[in-house]
Amino acid sequence: MSQGIRGRMRDDAGVAMITVLGVIAVITVLAVGSFAIAQQALLDSKRVEDETMAFRAAVSGLDTEMATFTDSSLSDTYPKAGSTEDGTFEITIEDIGGDQYRLVSTGTGRDGSIERVAQEFYYMNLWKMNFAGAGLDSLVSGANKFTGSSNVVGPFYMRNSFTLSASMYVAEGPLFVKDGDCSYLQGKFGLSGEPVDLFCDGDTADLEAAAAKSGGTKVFIGKISRAVPDISIPAITQTDLESWASRAVAESVDNNMGSLSRGTVVNMETTGGTPTSYATMFQPTYTRASADSTNPNYKYIGVVDAGGPQIASSGEGTHGLTIGLATPSFGFWGSTNTTNGVTTNASGAVLAGYPVGLYANNIHDDFAWDAARKILFVEGTVFIDGPFTLDTSIEYIGNGTIVANGAITVNGLMRPAGTAPQSREREWALGLVSPTDIVFTANTPEGGGVSPNETDVDTIRDTKADVSGAFYAGESVTIPEKLFMSGSVITNKIFGGRNNLWLVTNPYLPDYLPESLPGSGGGLMMPSLWTRY
Repeated sequence: MSQGIRGRMRDDAGVAMITVLGVIAVITVLAVGSFAIAQQALLDSKRVEDETMAFRAAVSGLDTEMATFTDSSLSDTYPKAGSTEDGTFEITIEDIGGDQYRLVSTGTGRDGSIERVAQEFYYMNLWKMNFAGAGLDSLVSGANKFTGSSNVVGPFYMRNSFTLSASMYVAEGPLFVKDGDCSYLQGKFGLSGEPVDLFCDGDTADLEAAAAKSGGTKVFIGKISRAVPDISIPAITQTDLESWASRAVAESVDNNMGSLSRGTVVNMETTGGTPTSYATMFQPTYTRASADSTNPNYKYIGVVDAGGPQIASSGEGTHGLTIGLATPSFGFWGSTNTTNGVTTNASGAVLAGYPVGLYANNIHDDFAWDAARKILFVEGTVFIDGPFTLDTSIEYIGNGTIVANGAITVNGLMRPAGTAPQSREREWALGLVSPTDIVFTANTPEGGGVSPNETDVDTIRDTKADVSGAFYAGESVTIPEKLFMSGSVITNKIFGGRNNLWLVTNPYLPDYLPESLPGSGGGLMMPSLWTRY
């Protein structure tokens, strides 16, 4: 019996030893595994940290470039390099067409790891587009949508819904529709080989279906983005008005045609730099009339005292100006060079009563009116402390802006003198600026009444416009039906006629944009697709 007991004890000890050894083996395996896992986790953490540093460097470089991007950036030399505490970055830019660009930022972490991110965006000068979009009640063509045969060529931004209907025509784009849908009844959207990019944060299924069903003949949509930038027009402040008024006063006595940025062509505004000499400097032989006699600074209509121009609150000016058939000629201009498409009479002589030889060809005062030919000469900045009315059809010569501290009314056609496209060749552009409203009323259009070739954007742009220039209104712009407008309209609301209204941008306008236009200092950046390469 004792031998049996001792045998069982020996057997139990053997089992215990085996058990202990097994447990030790398992613990050893677990310890080694845990150490390996911890080691790998540490290495992964280090790698992820390095990648995160490279990523942060890339993003930091991209954000910096986006925040500082201006018109001049388009002509900068790329790549651009920089560094952060996380590493270094290198920025490149790609022009992907249609005012679209892609910035690519390559970040390198401190250990040499690499990450790459990119941002696509539209970058357009505000004065390269038509814009109606500050309020939710932005109206186009007399309703909350385009109606009739309203037509748009070039970039356009609007709020509320867009409906392509009747014989409407939309070309080039892009089209930005904020807080609304895009739908289709009939009409043309884009051209074959030239689709229109669409930014719409509402329903676009109807228009997309039309593109699929049109058989490639009526609706051509390019990129579709649901991200529509929330853009507001630059507001006119009282400080802006005061600055423009002061500029008009200063340019009245500087003896240069327009602002100094246009060159130093002497046009003899004063003798001795004193404003009192403008109207009488040629006495007794000649009298130089000004548009208004309230002060001797001929480019400023309003009150000037020892403290400078005294202007009313925004939109409340009372010193208005009207130019019409009954308005006598004012200012001086020289013989007009007939080779540029503008003529005076058959021999190219100056208007009778003006001093022959006083001015050289094409030299003129900054603000002058030839009543016989109905030509308005404008250079630099003209300031009117009140409403302004053009009460007849005119042609204009020069590059300048008329700022009115009140409403502006244009009761006729208004375009550069000479043959189309005269403004592009001579860099003539007239800007009209009002903190309130601009109203066009012409009922005898010549360009918009004729339907341009809808398959050729260049033909449309070369059509002689009824109204041409750069127009800013803080509240609204009213456009009658059948009017063909070339240039840019920037406002909160566009009220338009129902039929055959044309809004056609001039892509060359930013190259010779007149001074004193809100938002003329730079472009609009509208980000679209962000990607991690």
